[in-house]
Amino acid sequence: MKELTPQEKFEAEDPETMVPRALMAGRTVEAIVEDLEQLDWSPAAARSLVARIADDLRRYYESPDSRLKLIKEARKELVGGILIALLGLCMTLITISGAIGGALPVYVVTLGVIICGLALASKGWNRSKLYRSERFAPFTLPPSEPTNNA
Repeated sequence: MKELTPQEKFEAEDPETMVPRALMAGRTVEAIVEDLEQLDWSPAAARSLVARIADDLRRYYESPDSRLKLIKEARKELVGGILIALLGLCMTLITISGAIGGALPVYVVTLGVIICGLALASKGWNRSKLYRSERFAPFTLPPSEPTNNA
């Protein structure tokens, strides 16, 4: 396995985009996991990501309703992440204003909550953008066959 330089790791495509593309191109799970390991992913985390994206792709091609549910789920992740980040920001601002006003002896910066919220929002944004994009247009399901009820 070739070791990537820090510059190559930085320039690598986002895994949320790379993995669906690789799965649709027919690459094996093991090859994709190896690619993710080169980007400093743990084997367990890489396998989990590939399994989740494989499930997303299955749902994407299953039916139009399933596709819409997948996009709604991604939007919920986006909105939930934004709300969590805003909650962390509000908690920080409240404690800072309390400390400035003299009501609190210290202030708390909830950086972890903000970062987790932004990470969740980013994941939701990427999933929503990916599954709404025209990139998947050539791979859409064929129209269903009409049934004869005669």
